[in-house]
Amino acid sequence: MILLELILPYFNNFTNKHVVLNFLHSEYILSLIFILIFTAIVAGSYPAIFLSSLQPVKILRGDRSPGSKNSLFRNILVIAQFSISIILIIITGVIYSQLNYIQDVDKGFNMENLICFPLNADIKSKYELMKNELSKNPYILSSTLSRALPSSIYLDAGKLDWDGKPPDKELRFMFSVVDFDYISTLKMEMIQGRNFSKKFPTDDQNYILNQEAIKQMELESPIGKKFTMWGYQGKIIGVVKDFHYNHFRTKIKPIVLTLHDFGYSYLIIKIKSQNQAQTIGSLKNLWSNFSPEFPFEYFFIDENFSNMYGDERQIGKIFNFFALMAIFISCMGLFGLVSFSVEQRTKEIGIRKILGASISGILLLITRKFLKLVFIANIISFPIAWYAIRYWLGSFAYKIDIGFDMFILAGVLSLLISLLTVSYQVIRVAMANPIEALRYE
Repeated sequence: MILLELILPYFNNFTNKHVVLNFLHSEYILSLIFILIFTAIVAGSYPAIFLSSLQPVKILRGDRSPGSKNSLFRNILVIAQFSISIILIIITGVIYSQLNYIQDVDKGFNMENLICFPLNADIKSKYELMKNELSKNPYILSSTLSRALPSSIYLDAGKLDWDGKPPDKELRFMFSVVDFDYISTLKMEMIQGRNFSKKFPTDDQNYILNQEAIKQMELESPIGKKFTMWGYQGKIIGVVKDFHYNHFRTKIKPIVLTLHDFGYSYLIIKIKSQNQAQTIGSLKNLWSNFSPEFPFEYFFIDENFSNMYGDERQIGKIFNFFALMAIFISCMGLFGLVSFSVEQRTKEIGIRKILGASISGILLLITRKFLKLVFIANIISFPIAWYAIRYWLGSFAYKIDIGFDMFILAGVLSLLISLLTVSYQVIRVAMANPIEALRYE
């Protein structure tokens, strides 16, 4: 109970929960009494049953071997413990590999040093003046407006029409309202056509589509084709490279970028990596000049994108914790089994040393049995871990390939841990004076 009180704050912080325990609650007291009685009965039953099964004649002869059934039971426990450890190690490794893949993979736009500000009426009405002031700051590279965050677009484009559309073909597109500098600020790649430009007065009626949209529309030469959204007819002037505007669990869908005045929600500013604190300070001063009645609120796009995977990171931390716990418990179980085995074979080890056996030979003799148990645990755990990670990765549209490297790493790690655990006990006894071993009872 004392340990629980000490650990609880860290547990709440670790799991993002707020668990409060009342030790005086009747249900808790009854549960504690039940656990106490149940544990006492279970803990006392095994030695009682074991001792009552021993034959007095064999005890008087000095035969106190536990029997093959008990030995088998202990071996099964060790195999089960290490199997769980190996499974957790593999799953933890795959989770972190998937998160690293999401972090490092090309997302179709550059989100580094992008600051986002929720818009208000003042900034909307004075944006051009503010943009002019922003261009004077040497640490501000560019700015743009958007209806949705580039990493979170959920707006449905509704009924669409385009040149050559089959009458029975209906597609669901996402859309976002952007301004002229959106694609250049986010450093998106144009595959075909051109970006929006103020040099073309009719661009406020035109559209830029992503690769997936052109693919689903089955257009071979999309540039210049008529395109209609919400009843507004324009032309396709460009095709932008597919970019991840949603969770990696979701496949990239067709998307339309438009200048139509459906309203902006965010101001996005690209800054240099140097002097970020100073740059944000100057932005705060500029904000107070243009919008003194509204609070200065901002966030980085990459942090917002990273927060989308908070649940996955939390799962990774939990699996990491339980993997460490499982390894520790497995080592304790193996350590106990080795201690028991070495104790039974103390005289044998002493005789072998007198007859010229080396420490390495004794180590190999005893560790071989336990390494075999861990090897069996690997064989059992691999297919279970394979199924578990395939099930988890199956929820991602974009994911890592499952290779054997994680399985090999977990297998080697489990063998090394078990070897270290076993070696300590065996070497300690093997290095002892063989005369003392022969006197051992």
